[in-house]
Amino acid sequence: MPKFLFNVADCWVQSNSLIIFSDRPDHEIDHRFGDQLELRRPDGTVIQAKNQIVFVDRPATETRSLAVAFSNMKESDAPVGTEVWLIDSNRSDEKLHLKFRKVEK
Repeated sequence: MPKFLFNVADCWVQSNSLIIFSDRPDHEIDHRFGDQLELRRPDGTVIQAKNQIVFVDRPATETRSLAVAFSNMKESDAPVGTEVWLIDSNRSDEKLHLKFRKVEK
């Protein structure tokens, strides 16, 4: 059963990836790298996508918005107001500890 995560508060495309920002602080959102998500757009249409990167936009000392990146998507795929739902809410225990993934250069 899908689980509501957040509404899209802002978004833009950078380096061929759509980056969306949540309307809630990251510590309130149960979201992990590689989760299968459902994007319920304001016009009533729905798309599913797997996120590529999960990150935050401020230092840990402040309230941080969650940001999620998707490859090969455009702003119209997840405009402001889009609801983001977790599809695979019954994750295996192995995946539960993977909230963030280290990005290597």
